[in-house]
Amino acid sequence: MKSPASTRAGTAPRRVVVVGDTCVSEQGMADIVGRDKRYRVCGGAHGFYDAIELIRQHQPDVQATVAEQQKEIQALTASLKEQASQIQKVSAQLEVSKPAPQTVLNNQ
Repeated sequence: MKSPASTRAGTAPRRVVVVGDTCVSEQGMADIVGRDKRYRVCGGAHGFYDAIELIRQHQPDVQATVAEQQKEIQALTASLKEQASQIQKVSAQLEVSKPAPQTVLNNQ
């Protein structure tokens, strides 16, 4: 069975529907994909339900999604926040356990 890309004319751009978690991510992805002459953005959706309708309507060759990337970014951000919290705790413990300065008098 041939893929949709192999049945299309070699010079025709592939149709793309972009789906983002936010309007900003959707527009950003559409701008990036739209710069490549091999692709033509035929629709952009914000959210799952809008995406289903656009995919049914446009029957795109490619569907680009930012949702998975957003989840990875959120997981990474949470991990970095946890590490920062641990570093602050260790730093505070080091400050508490630091020996107090001592003064030595030499009266000769």
